[in-house]
Amino acid sequence: MEILDNQSLGAKHKHPIFTLQILGKDVHVVNSPDLVVAVQKTPRIYDFSVFATMMLPRLFDLDRKTMELAATNVSFPGGSWNLIVETSHIFHRCLSPGPSLEKMERAALTSIQGYLDDLASEPNDAVVNLFSWLRTVMTVGTTEALYGPRNPFNKRPELEHALWEWEHDLTRLLLAPAPSLFARKGYRARSRLINAMTDYLEWRGHENASDLTKARYQAGITYGLSIPDIARFEIGSIIGVLVNSTPTLFWMLAHIYSDLQLLAELRVELSLRSMKQTIAQDGNIKCTIDTPTLRQVFVLLSSTYQETLRFHTHNTSSRMVMRDTVLAKRYRLRAGSIMLMPGANIHALPSIWGDDAHQFNPRRFLKSTPDSDKNKLYPGAFRSFGGGVSLCPGRHFAATEICAAAAMFVSRFDMVAVDAKGEAVDWQLPAMEVGRITSSIPLPKGDVRVKVSARKDTGDWQWKFGFSRLNKGQNSTMSLSNKMTLRRPSGGLLIVLASVLLIFSLNLKRGTNIDQLSPQHLKTSQVEKSIAVPFGQDSFIHQHTILNIENKHDKRQDDHFYDDAVCKGEQALDKIMNQAPTGRVFTRQDQVDAWEVIESRGGVPAELFPALRDLDIPYDQDSVKEIGTYQNKDFHTSDGQTHPRTSGSYNNLFIPASSESTIIAMDNHSPSAHAGSGVTVPTLNRWSDVVWQNWTAIAAASSTPPHKLHHIIHRDVFTSSTRRIMEYIEVAEKDKLDLHWPGHEYDMRSEDGKALLGTVHGLGIAWLVIDHSDVLGRRVPVVRIWTVTWRPPPSGRGERPPAKLYYFLGFELRDPVGA
Repeated sequence: MEILDNQSLGAKHKHPIFTLQILGKDVHVVNSPDLVVAVQKTPRIYDFSVFATMMLPRLFDLDRKTMELAATNVSFPGGSWNLIVETSHIFHRCLSPGPSLEKMERAALTSIQGYLDDLASEPNDAVVNLFSWLRTVMTVGTTEALYGPRNPFNKRPELEHALWEWEHDLTRLLLAPAPSLFARKGYRARSRLINAMTDYLEWRGHENASDLTKARYQAGITYGLSIPDIARFEIGSIIGVLVNSTPTLFWMLAHIYSDLQLLAELRVELSLRSMKQTIAQDGNIKCTIDTPTLRQVFVLLSSTYQETLRFHTHNTSSRMVMRDTVLAKRYRLRAGSIMLMPGANIHALPSIWGDDAHQFNPRRFLKSTPDSDKNKLYPGAFRSFGGGVSLCPGRHFAATEICAAAAMFVSRFDMVAVDAKGEAVDWQLPAMEVGRITSSIPLPKGDVRVKVSARKDTGDWQWKFGFSRLNKGQNSTMSLSNKMTLRRPSGGLLIVLASVLLIFSLNLKRGTNIDQLSPQHLKTSQVEKSIAVPFGQDSFIHQHTILNIENKHDKRQDDHFYDDAVCKGEQALDKIMNQAPTGRVFTRQDQVDAWEVIESRGGVPAELFPALRDLDIPYDQDSVKEIGTYQNKDFHTSDGQTHPRTSGSYNNLFIPASSESTIIAMDNHSPSAHAGSGVTVPTLNRWSDVVWQNWTAIAAASSTPPHKLHHIIHRDVFTSSTRRIMEYIEVAEKDKLDLHWPGHEYDMRSEDGKALLGTVHGLGIAWLVIDHSDVLGRRVPVVRIWTVTWRPPPSGRGERPPAKLYYFLGFELRDPVGA
């Protein structure tokens, strides 16, 4: 088996991050999984979309007008969406486990099975070039899954050739000043693909295609794209789901068949775990491969697949640093600099993967039991599918397609490497063709000629794939908003491509010594202090030093808690816009009986009068209801166990009205927060669930339509994590606004709005909207923050208590404009 002679740059010298200077820009290379995770958690600071935006016109031959359409949003108060962002969400939605993904998997594997049946029916042993043959099988199978019965790639080898020719020239198309001259083959191949896809769409082929293709087409129409422009975007789908799966299957089969012991173990495992055999009335044996079992974490096939990805990954994730920041509270990074996270460096770290990190070990990911922690993945260490906002949405489809195809091939065929005369020879794995901009898994530089024959003991069986235990899921729609200003940092695309190509050309991923780098490529990182670490007489590299962040620094400097809240708010907003209603209503008596509900006449606090007046919230003190819900009873769980009360409590005011009803959250302590971590809580425990139970009861009693709920106000917010966000925003905005009523309103296009939605208070609102959108409709919370200085009246002895500053969060549930 191939063994790598030298360690990668990051693995050899143990630098978690270092800086290169390329074309006058700081380029930070990250080799630490911990730092990778820190980068992924703050996508607003370390942005990927800026590169995607810059690449699209060059990749797909889009003119300025089309790019303006692609970046135009339909305005509504709940967030900022555009075609590029929506396309990403469509991929994630349609390729997540569920009916849409299952439909694609069935189509792809049915096509692949047909090719394997044809191969088995050959009267003599078939001699083929393995990668070339697999390329056809996977191209047709994957495009069948995407495009359905009118798949333009079916039985059109010239389009398959054009697709891979275009992929081969993508780097030239991105960099060449005149692509029609300097990347002629790729330029012409792209034109053929666009023309074929345009014909397909004009003939309405997408109407019987996958949900992914339908949704992408509808998104293009929504934004006013022409069919040829939709076709230009569509060819990117093919690259996204195909360009890495084909070489992965090639390398996986090559490793399996070049290791006879591994081949034998896999066949035994498949026969025991994944194959169901039946005998038909005519005496023929039918064998079904149960697809979902192939990727279970404790099976050898899944481990071999993951090791193939780990060993061969050469992707480099890129990010633009959008503002001055401090990474992981240690490394100061300047706005406009570029971050690269080479997957191969991290995949070669002995500290993560062991001393054999540079060898192919198909058993590396095996677990002794399904629940074993043995070889549990270190966070951020497995980079084959990227991570964070750029996590590959097609990973589920690729894993099923590759593992299922490999399983059936291994079960049905023997295969040996042969020379030009057809004589058997030892397996020699070809070198990897690194440096192709879209390929995480490199293609082989040369092909492997093989002889394939049906196995004597299973060759006459009738084979098929089974899908009986695929997970089900929900699919949903989304909306979009306003106009986005395209960010184009000077030279960003050229620099990141130059950086990636430099890493490829120097072969930093596999086996380059630091002494091969010349001093002009290396520079001191922009930190308060830096130290030079010599590695050779003529070369050096500077490592970042630890920064001690103190209160005297800029308020926005140590802002990880804020960025975490932004991420949570962004995820909540995504669920609001895309998740079908769950309709969470607790009807089981034991769930409801865990709580005591006390209703009384309530009174609106005086400090809220100005807000209710200005917001036109009709209220009559006699109609205000106060409901206290107390978890002061022992309760039972589904396993029959009895658990002690948690003493959690929710106290809220309800103002039912025929126009705009209001909930005022007064004093709320969840069971988990009150009882502490590790304590069992009742099934009915979240604020959003309890308050919805209360609200629907109040609405029914007052003959108020429950969907008329428009305002939710959190009074006197004292939870430390939420107050920290509110005070952080107040300090940042203090020169611009007065946070006394009416304070300041934030919609979800702003980071501050997302941060407030990402607090525990905001997430309660989000879940209420998500779970009950079947009643409320698609409602987008808009948040207002304000403060009230309240001085209580003098006591009976004439003493005047000190003034108190109340923090308020008000959420208005609005309908998106145009919805």
